[in-house]
Amino acid sequence: MLCSILSLRAQTFVKPAVKVKDTSFAVITDKGTFQACEAELKAYQEILGMEGLPTFIVYNEWNKPEDVKKAWIDTLSDLNVCSQKGLVEIYKKDKLEGVVFVGDIPIPMLRKAQHMTSAFKMDEKNNDWRDSSVPSDRFYDDFDLQFDFLKQDSVENNFFYYYLAIKSPQQIRCDIYSARVKAVDNGEEPHAQISRYFKKVVAEHQINNKLDQFFSYTGDGS
Repeated sequence: MLCSILSLRAQTFVKPAVKVKDTSFAVITDKGTFQACEAELKAYQEILGMEGLPTFIVYNEWNKPEDVKKAWIDTLSDLNVCSQKGLVEIYKKDKLEGVVFVGDIPIPMLRKAQHMTSAFKMDEKNNDWRDSSVPSDRFYDDFDLQFDFLKQDSVENNFFYYYLAIKSPQQIRCDIYSARVKAVDNGEEPHAQISRYFKKVVAEHQINNKLDQFFSYTGDGS
């Protein structure tokens, strides 16, 4: 696969080989996961490009959720100029439609935001912060929401607590979609799980399966 790799400060961006026209996608991962699963992630990037979805890969050693939102490059291919941009800028310029967070990406834990959930209700004053906060990637994919940083979890240091700001909109209207691919604690090495998953994803994309789009909802308590 022909691709370009650009470095700016600590972030590294693997540009899609396919020129962005109508839409684009991005894989956001941590440096360790990229190093362990580079071949699988690039194969995923390539198969999406072949299907008409130009895909960026962005990896870094993330320190906090704000770093993920800001860790983008606006590439002016004709001039070969790179400058650091925010997620909104790449959304506007490269018509970003969605992202997938792979591996150890910081998890925003929202407080004073239960009114935006469908089924989660818990007393935040009398319960542990970890249990009574709402883990939500709306922090990343709804550009209008505003948050006030509170603290980083002292035990699970990938958790970052925020208040949904009073001045923030109080409803969700995502500008892009997002998803996560994260290893489960089943005794298997995490990177091996992720590698195996993306090998399976690429293989499935190569199968001529008529049922390649469907919607499924599983939940309770609503």
